Amino acid sequence: MARFLFSTVPVVGHLDWGGLLETAQLLLRRGHEVLWASGAQVAAQLERAGVPLAIIPVAFPGTIRPHAGAGQQQMDFEELYAAEMRSLLDMWLDERQVEQACDAHLELIRRWRPDVIIADPFVIGAALAAEASGVALAGCGYPGPFTVFMPIAAAAPVAAEFQERRNRLRARIGLCPLAPESTPAFLFIAGDLHLVYFSAEWFSVFNPRPSPGARFVGGAAQEPAAPPPDWLHELPADRPLVLIAQPTGYQVESTPLPAIFAALERFGALGILGGATEQRDQIAALPAHIRWEAWLPYEHVLPRAAAIIHHGGTGTTHDAICWGVPQIVIPEAVDQLLHARAVLASGVGLSLRRDRLTAEVVAGALERVLTQERFRAAARRLRDQFAALGGVPRAADLLEELALRYNPRPQPAGSNAGSGEPMPTCRICGSQAQHRTFSMREMMIGLRDEFRYFQCADCGCLQIVAVPADLARYYGEGYYSFNSDPRQQPAELMRTLAVQFLQTYFGQNRFTADSAILDVGCGAGGLLYGLREAGYTRLAGIDAYLPADICYPNGLTIQRRRLAELDDAQRWDLIMFNHSFEHMDDQEEVLRLAASRLTSDGVCLLRMPTVSSYAWRTYGVHWVGVDAPRHLYIHSLESITLLAERAGLVLVETRYDSFELQFIGSEQYQRDIPLLSQQSYLRNPQNALFSPEQIEEFRRRSARLNALRQGDSAAFYLRKAVRSSYA
Repeated sequence: MARFLFSTVPVVGHLDWGGLLETAQLLLRRGHEVLWASGAQVAAQLERAGVPLAIIPVAFPGTIRPHAGAGQQQMDFEELYAAEMRSLLDMWLDERQVEQACDAHLELIRRWRPDVIIADPFVIGAALAAEASGVALAGCGYPGPFTVFMPIAAAAPVAAEFQERRNRLRARIGLCPLAPESTPAFLFIAGDLHLVYFSAEWFSVFNPRPSPGARFVGGAAQEPAAPPPDWLHELPADRPLVLIAQPTGYQVESTPLPAIFAALERFGALGILGGATEQRDQIAALPAHIRWEAWLPYEHVLPRAAAIIHHGGTGTTHDAICWGVPQIVIPEAVDQLLHARAVLASGVGLSLRRDRLTAEVVAGALERVLTQERFRAAARRLRDQFAALGGVPRAADLLEELALRYNPRPQPAGSNAGSGEPMPTCRICGSQAQHRTFSMREMMIGLRDEFRYFQCADCGCLQIVAVPADLARYYGEGYYSFNSDPRQQPAELMRTLAVQFLQTYFGQNRFTADSAILDVGCGAGGLLYGLREAGYTRLAGIDAYLPADICYPNGLTIQRRRLAELDDAQRWDLIMFNHSFEHMDDQEEVLRLAASRLTSDGVCLLRMPTVSSYAWRTYGVHWVGVDAPRHLYIHSLESITLLAERAGLVLVETRYDSFELQFIGSEQYQRDIPLLSQQSYLRNPQNALFSPEQIEEFRRRSARLNALRQGDSAAFYLRKAVRSSYA
C-alpha cells in the first residue's frame, strides 16, 4: 500500500476541485494511507470526511483581496492588467509565507515519507518541497496554467519579479534556477500527473493546450450516503425548484440575491438557499418563495432542481454538470469567469454580468433556461461525457499508478508482477500500462475455479487475461438462458413482457410489427418468442452456445450461429445484445458486423454490466457482475465509447437498468455463497441471508443508483456514425 499526501489552501472549495476529497476517501477505502496538509479552517470538513489532517502553514493570504486596480476607472487596460498581476503575485508568492510552507512540507515529508504528493495549484511550497525531496508530484485543478503573464510592457516588471522570487525560493532549498521566460506561467504545478475533474472540451474554451501530464477524469453523481432531509419532502412539487449557491471563498461586495429573489417570484419558482449563520444574518427577511437551510445536501437537492444559479465556483459547477442541471452563472472573479465562459460555450446554461444585473435580466435568463429544451439536452450530454471519463475511481487509479511507478511494490493477489509474464495488453485500446490485476473465482455455479483479470489503466475496461480453452463447460446444459422454455409460460404473459420491453427501452411506437429485429446471444429466445406471439414477424435470434437450433410452433427459429454466419445482405432496424456482448471475445469485430448490418437509422442496443458503477467500486472481486469466466469483457463508459467509435458506431445514449441482484449476489459472494447454491436467495429465499425488508432496500438502492448513473448494468444505444461528405 502507498502513502498519499494531499496539500491545499484552507478553503472549503479547494478541498474539492470536482472530486479531490472523494479521491482521498477512495484511496483510504482501498487500504492506502492518506494525510491532508492544510490549515485549521478546514478541520471540520476533513473530520466529517474521515481524512486525517496535518495542520501546517500553506502560504494562504487569509482573504482574497481585490486587485490593486479595482475601482480605478482612469487606468488603461495595460495598467489594470499589471495591477491585477501584482495583486496575484503579492497574495500567492509572498516569499516569507512560501518559505514557511516549504519548510513545513519538507519536515512533514521527512517524518511521514509519502509516496505521492497531490498539491492544489495555489500551494507552491508543497511543489517545491516535493521536487527537493524527490517525491512524486501530482497537481490538480486546471489542465494548464491558471494565468500566463502577457507580453505587456506595463506588466514586464511584475513578470520579472515573479521569476526572481521563484528562483530565490528554489535556490534556498538547493534547486536549480529556472531559465527566464518572456511569458511565464503562474499558479500551475507541472507535476508528473495533473488531475482535472472536468473534460477536455470544457477547458478548450480558454485552455486549448493542456499540460503533458493532464488527465481529464470528469466525474459522476454519487449515491447519497445519508437519507434526504425531512424538509425536502415539504417542498411543493408543482413549482420549479431553483438552487441558489453562494460563494464561500470570496468577499462579495455587492450581492445579487435581491435581483435573483425578485426574478424567481416573477417566474413562480421556488428558490432554496443555504450557507453559514453569519451569511443568513446579512440578508433581510426572506420572501415566502425562498427557503433557507444551513446545510444543502446537493446529492438530494440537485436531482430535484430545474436549474441552479451560482457564482461559477469549480465545485458547484462540477456538481451541476454531474447531475445534468442547467446553470445560470453570475461570476465575480478569477476562475469563476472561466467557468462562466465554458457554461455558455457548452450550451448548458447562461452567464450574466454582475454589474448589469436586474430582476428583469435574471427573469429572462431563467425563462430561457427552464423552458428551452436545448439547455437540458446539453446538460445531459455533458453529464454523460463526464461520467464516461471515469471520475474519482479513475483519479485514484492514476495516483496508484504514479505511486507504483516511483516506488514499485509487490502486486495484489493475481498480479503477474515478478512472474516472468509480460503485462497484458488491453484488447480494447492497446494500452500496455501498469494495469491492476485481479484473481476472480467462478461463483455462479460454485466451481470456484480461479481466473486472472486486469483492468486497463487507460480505458478502464475489465477483461480476462486469457480466455479458457474449455469455456463452453462453464455454460453447460443447465445455464439459465438456455434452460428456460418460453412455452412453459402463459402466452399472454410472454406477449405483455416482450411489448413492455420495447416500450421501456425505445418508447411507444419506435418499432412496429414490421420492424426487422435481431437478438444476438439470445439463449432460448424468450424475448423474441413473446414478440412473435404479439404479432412481430421479422424476427431472428442467434446464440453460438446453443446445443442445437430451436424451432418453435409459432414460426420463430433460434439458430446456433454467430453473427458472422448470418446473411450479410440482410439489414436490421434493431440489433440487440441483451447481456450477451460481454461473453464475446472478438469485441470490435462483432460491433463492426453489427454496424454493417444496421439500416441507416437502425439502433444497436447493448445491455451489459459496467465497471463504471458503485458495485464494482464497493465489492471488487466479489462483485456478481464479474461472472468469471463467462464475462470476458466488462466495459467502462470510456472503453465502450472508444470501442463503438472504432467499429463505426456512436454512443448516443446510456440508460442504467441495474436491479437488486447487484447487492444480493455480491453480498453472498463475500460470504462464499454461490448464486445457484441452496443457500442462495435465488434458490431458497425463505432461508437466505436477507430479510424481505433488506431485499426491498436493495431495490430502492438500485433505483437510486440508476438515477445517479451508478448502477452496475446499463443499456448503451449505438447508431451508425455519420460521415461527412467533405474531405
